[in-house]
Amino acid sequence: VVKLESTDLELDGELGTFFDFLVVVRDFLGGKSERVALNVTRAALPIPTMSLEAPEYLLMKVSQERAVLASASLPACFDGVNIKIEYRWEVVPTGQAVEVDLAAAAGTSVTQRTLRLRGAAM
Repeated sequence: VVKLESTDLELDGELGTFFDFLVVVRDFLGGKSERVALNVTRAALPIPTMSLEAPEYLLMKVSQERAVLASASLPACFDGVNIKIEYRWEVVPTGQAVEVDLAAAAGTSVTQRTLRLRGAAM
């Protein structure tokens, strides 16, 4: 299974409309399949909007706990549709900051709308 994020499909900051993937499968013995072309057309649907209620940089003491609130909304074309928005927080390495063990710092809140951070665990 290959998972691509939308940023993997951007070209000069713009999300493309048509994608061509060339796939070759190899096994552990060195055998390989023929090359197969997959053509994908992105649906022209509106995307959800998301915002965070937090400062750009969050400074906290070891003794403190802080909450970061996320909110998301679906485009109007989804009105009346019963869709549950699920939240998942993760740390994306940037090479510019100290890495954080989010599971230790936030516990089970990593799958909730409000991320609760414990300074002592960071």
